[in-house]
Amino acid sequence: MEKRILILPYRRLRRETEYLIRREHVDKWDEASDICAISMPVGNYTLEEAALHALEATSGFDGKEKDLIRLGIVMADRKTTDVIHLFAIDLSERSGESLPAHYDESGEMTYWAKPDDLMKSIDAGLLAAFARVNFLGQQNNL
Repeated sequence: MEKRILILPYRRLRRETEYLIRREHVDKWDEASDICAISMPVGNYTLEEAALHALEATSGFDGKEKDLIRLGIVMADRKTTDVIHLFAIDLSERSGESLPAHYDESGEMTYWAKPDDLMKSIDAGLLAAFARVNFLGQQNNL
């Protein structure tokens, strides 16, 4: 069983919310770059450490464990025991900071996207995290 984390950073700007996502090539999906969540295997990290490490490694933003919002889990697919632990983090207070990330050497990039962009994704984990963070926002005024 492989454990992975997926983290969906977001920020509120006046009347809209943006989400920090990646455009990257995923070998088993197709030939084009795809809209994906920030994700990584847990490895020797705790779940929270892995989420914060992935955030900083892909965007340059750091975070604190207490700021992570647990969104539950999803299974990678019906035929596996691989689990993806979902997290979100609100970076609204840092919205004035420019994104220190980047295109990397393979042409993959991390960027702020509007909800309409996320809905074009085929990343089921990203869509689950997006739905859950929005549900929690409606329930708790996140």
